[in-house]
Amino acid sequence: MIDYRIGNRIYKLKKSQIAAIERNVESELDNWVESQEKSMSPQEYYDLLLRYEKYTEEKLWRK
Repeated sequence: MIDYRIGNRIYKLKKSQIAAIERNVESELDNWVESQEKSMSPQEYYDLLLRYEKYTEEKLWRK
């Protein structure tokens, strides 16, 4: 069991649970970013993609 902080709360989770939650969050975030193309101007969407790319690169470095 590992203490996992989300906001101000601490949860005790198994490593496998954490991995599954992180995969689900990544999938939902990917889907959300893709869906924003329809509701944003091209420039806003491009800026979002750049921020998302920076986020994913930073996440890779943390692992």
